[in-house]
Amino acid sequence: MKDGSVRIICETYEEMVKRFIDQININEGLIKVEDIQIKDLGIATGEFKYFEIKYGTIAEELGDRMITLIKYMSAMCEEIKKIK
Repeated sequence: MKDGSVRIICETYEEMVKRFIDQININEGLIKVEDIQIKDLGIATGEFKYFEIKYGTIAEELGDRMITLIKYMSAMCEEIKKIK
């Protein structure tokens, strides 16, 4: 999303949703999931037949990747400082 959040729409059994949430609730390295919100937990309708990732424009995607690179490089520099 434009604010940096990720929106996931999934359709499966409730137990599978719980397992999926456990797997994406990551806080290691540069990945930090701050909040997971479930908006609707209803009956699966079969509406979704395939998996799709929707990307932004090339400029948005490159900008996002540059921000990630800067964060990664900053974290690496901090780790290098600890070694000295």
